[in-house]
Amino acid sequence: MEVKEGKFTKGNNALNPKKRVSTKEKDLQYEKLKKARKNRANRLNKKKKTSRKSIGLIIVMIFAIGVTVIGRDARVFNMQKKLSNIEKDIKNMVVENEALKVNLLKASSIENVKSVAQSKLQMTTPNKDNVIKIPNKENIVIAKDKSDNDKKSNFLQKIKDALIK
Repeated sequence: MEVKEGKFTKGNNALNPKKRVSTKEKDLQYEKLKKARKNRANRLNKKKKTSRKSIGLIIVMIFAIGVTVIGRDARVFNMQKKLSNIEKDIKNMVVENEALKVNLLKASSIENVKSVAQSKLQMTTPNKDNVIKIPNKENIVIAKDKSDNDKKSNFLQKIKDALIK
């Protein structure tokens, strides 16, 4: 088979094919080209692997950040829900306290106390005849129980007298 600038002769025209003469230079050049192709393919594969790794890492990071953000949002939502429930409870307690204050004011009014005392307890308003006056003496002195204090002071007095004599 004869090679002429990229054209091959086939079929019965190839009666007397010329042999290719291989030289060391051409073989070395061919080997260099082979190695260069392999190196280029290896470099491309390494670039693809590193780009895939980096893309995978980025995807994992984005996923982790997304999960974290969603988790935090869920916690905030739960806290807001609890806060709104507590605020509702506080409003209810304030309303109940106001109602209790109104009831307390009604119950503590003088007319209400008087009507309850007269109707339920059957009390009457005092007259001059029903009132008992007790004189207030300013000079009333309550006698203390001095017996314990006297015993202690007598004992100490005896010791003191014994030491001094």
